[in-house]
Amino acid sequence: MVSEHLFFLVKNKICSYCADRYLGESNVNVKSKILIDKSKKCYFCLSAFSMLDKLVDEAIVKINRYEAKTFSVSSKLPRKSIFREEEFISRFNIYPRVNLKSALNNESARKIVEKTGLKNNQSKFDVKVLFDYEKGKVKVEGVSLFIKGRYLKLKRGVSQSEGYRYRLRNTGEKPGYSLEELIRKPLIRLTMAAKAKFHGMGREDIDVRMLGNGRPFVIELIDPKRRFIDLKEAELLVNSNGKGKVKVIGFDFSSKSEVQMLKALSPKMKKTYLAKVQIKHEIKEEDLKKLEDEFRNRIIHQRTPLRVLGRRPDRVRIKKVYELNAKKISGEEIRLIIKCDGGLYIKELISGDEGRTSPSVGGVLGLKAICRELDVIHVSDPGLFGGESHG
Repeated sequence: MVSEHLFFLVKNKICSYCADRYLGESNVNVKSKILIDKSKKCYFCLSAFSMLDKLVDEAIVKINRYEAKTFSVSSKLPRKSIFREEEFISRFNIYPRVNLKSALNNESARKIVEKTGLKNNQSKFDVKVLFDYEKGKVKVEGVSLFIKGRYLKLKRGVSQSEGYRYRLRNTGEKPGYSLEELIRKPLIRLTMAAKAKFHGMGREDIDVRMLGNGRPFVIELIDPKRRFIDLKEAELLVNSNGKGKVKVIGFDFSSKSEVQMLKALSPKMKKTYLAKVQIKHEIKEEDLKKLEDEFRNRIIHQRTPLRVLGRRPDRVRIKKVYELNAKKISGEEIRLIIKCDGGLYIKELISGDEGRTSPSVGGVLGLKAICRELDVIHVSDPGLFGGESHG
């Protein structure tokens, strides 16, 4: 007696691939009755298997544009195919040996391996191949390449982000250089990437230099054609492009998870600053000692500074200054070395920002204090980016 589900398949017809999925290699007589002829579409896959060879050949042409050792495949199926398979299973309680999407992925991957020698690795891969069986198209894309390091900003007037540089242009100010561009563009050319994203562990103001051991960053190169690059060569290219303005050190390969870690750790990292401060009064040695005593392991309450209030939410941040060293340069000028939590606005720590930062250098002295120059001279991290200093 022939089962109801077989009557259904005889009536609706399916391709040999889908017949194998449901019937295996047995039931030869039944198979001959349910197979479609070439002019019709398979009830389940809508003849996706029949376009497989053509799409695989197109994929290989595109894959050959990339440096790659491994690949992954995925498929987008017509909704009708998904619905029909789910409906058949629900109606007859008959399950295929392998579902349609997995079968297509397995077969396309087998053919790519056979024709290219690349390894199929669905968890760690250099290029990803998407077969769209609804539109009859294939897309190949290089997996993002992540490079981490530290940057030194050697010149004032260099913004970290390209977006800030363009905002300056709209204000009529001279936009200067963007650190992001100086690092990004040579790496895009080297890797033949479509574009890149810059991820920094915090940022410094445009008029602040980043010295000492440098600030950690990760650059994400999107859809790179080249990925097996010499990182020393990459460093040299960036440093040549940023000569006198930006220097990068400690290049290494990174990952998306390290980008997430970088963003999470940014506000928790300690930073050390060097500030040149003008005080509107003659400074005495006892004033310097008072500053050092007041800012030893001192909690700071800092409301969002007025100068960034339009771009940041108005709230109070609780930060800590661990140590402050003060030295007199001239009658009304002092030098401060400040070790503190990341995310503390140093210019406002010095000025008080109309009482929005407390305590402040100006507040402790009872005098007007203005930050004339500011440099970041050390940024700590948990070892992901190399914490050693570079001269």
